[in-house]
Amino acid sequence: MKNIKLFLFALSLGFQLINLSVLAQQAPIEENPKYSLLSPEEKRILKIGRLSSGKLAASRITGLIVGFGIGHAMAHQYGKMGWVFTAGEGVAAGVTLLGLTIAAASGLSALDDNRTSEEEQNSKESGDFGVAMFTAGLVGFGILKLWETLDLFVRTDLQNTQYDELQEKLNAQVRPHMSLSFAPSTPKSDGFAGVKLSF
Repeated sequence: MKNIKLFLFALSLGFQLINLSVLAQQAPIEENPKYSLLSPEEKRILKIGRLSSGKLAASRITGLIVGFGIGHAMAHQYGKMGWVFTAGEGVAAGVTLLGLTIAAASGLSALDDNRTSEEEQNSKESGDFGVAMFTAGLVGFGILKLWETLDLFVRTDLQNTQYDELQEKLNAQVRPHMSLSFAPSTPKSDGFAGVKLSF
């Protein structure tokens, strides 16, 4: 119990340090005149900011060990995909435990020497069903866990890449471009000349 408390204390201290480092990095990006031209998704990416290496490591390790979408929540990706893993892994864990309970209850009833052959058959079918539920839940949980881990790695890298691209887009200098165009007159049309100025 002491080790668990120590682990939780260290984890919470790490979260606090990560939050402080993120707050120190954020600048008032809303002051940029190009900010109003961004889509809501781009604004969300900028609001989250660049994920520090500490936050990346903490969210990925938590997602791998704990699961249930907690790593996604730490990386500000819960609304995108983390909730799927909370629900999916919760259902898979429930099915696993229910199957284990059914199989165990069936095994305990097998110890009864006063059973009829019909009760014995029902107990065997119930035990087989419990084992099948346990196996299905365990396989489902494993698949979701693998998916969650891979998704977390991809999403966190994508967040940082998109953030860097948006920062470049917002900080890019506007350079006007001027082009001249003209065409000589022909017997069927008059000539023209034009100037195009673009930003």
